[in-house]
Amino acid sequence: MGAAGLGLAELLSAPVVGSLFSVIGPRLCRASRLPDRIPGSIEPGTHVLRLLNQVRGCEVATSGSTSVATVLTSAVLVPSAPLLVPELSGDSAESAQVRAAATTAVSRLAHEAVHWVGVGVGPENAEPEKAAGELWRSGVGRGQIGTFAGFGADVRTSLDADAAGEPVPSLELCALVAGWLRGRTDVEITVDMHVVSAKASANECREFGQQLRKQLDSDNRPQGLLIVADGASTLTAKAPGSFDERAAGVQSAIDDALTAGDPEALLALDPQLCRSVGAQGRAAWQVLAGVFTGSSRSAHPRATVDYSDAPFGVGYHVGTWRP
Repeated sequence: MGAAGLGLAELLSAPVVGSLFSVIGPRLCRASRLPDRIPGSIEPGTHVLRLLNQVRGCEVATSGSTSVATVLTSAVLVPSAPLLVPELSGDSAESAQVRAAATTAVSRLAHEAVHWVGVGVGPENAEPEKAAGELWRSGVGRGQIGTFAGFGADVRTSLDADAAGEPVPSLELCALVAGWLRGRTDVEITVDMHVVSAKASANECREFGQQLRKQLDSDNRPQGLLIVADGASTLTAKAPGSFDERAAGVQSAIDDALTAGDPEALLALDPQLCRSVGAQGRAAWQVLAGVFTGSSRSAHPRATVDYSDAPFGVGYHVGTWRP
């Protein structure tokens, strides 16, 4: 069957050889400012979807109609945990399970978008010059090399291809984790990292999420959202924060909200209670909620779960929210 007779799903899943636009360009892309052909050659086995993700303003035709490709492809949720790095966690089976779920999730995201917006939470004891009057900081780690040396191994990470120089020891853990996961993908990814204050209120997190959604909607490149966050750290006696009897209830509310794709339930989390049980990820998840309630394009997200457990007394969640 020729390319003209293929359905859209088949076209998006088929490998191509030669010039993409000489075969399927007229069917898939009708943006007037785009050329009919992309000069040069395309390597055999290149995935069509990955190529389309790098073409700005491409419109996809289905059943005779055209619609603008979704800007926010999906949000991937991963733990902000050093144990993801093998050099830090050894051969622990529990760590390997979390790691496999997280790397698989970001690999899927990498095939949907090469531009990611990352969101994590800063430490409670942030340096005064970073914390004073700042509810969030953008562009964290841009052009810099990070290192996990402070956690026991000089494993280096970066958030973009232009990173250079000596490692910056003060990069937040969430930025280090985002950079490490970026390095586990098979395509070149750029992460625009934002760090939210652990002291930000639910409304402030929602507002920031809504700002991020406007930013995402103003850019016609497919973009992914990476949320780097942990749940309660007081779920067992051996947990980093010891045991708190309130932690199980808080973690259950978090798990239910993330599993159901329920932004309003995330926004209902009490910041003070979450702080008391060590659920530092609360602020990042409430920013996520703002992203999914801050646009006329917003709809109840479709949520999938890859991992949800607390193997070391800390709540970890790996999953995906799709618009």
